[in-house]
Amino acid sequence: MLKTRNHLAHDYDGTFAAEKFQDIIKVYYPLFVKLKDDIGKYYK
Repeated sequence: MLKTRNHLAHDYDGTFAAEKFQDIIKVYYPLFVKLKDDIGKYYK
């Protein structure tokens, strides 16, 4: 995920972003939701 983020920061024409869009939606977003839920368990 970090490698993708670093590459996206230098993707000036959007081609890499277009390639990685589905990964961001289907892989990375659910991981962040899970992290939020797991962290939330400690604060309730």
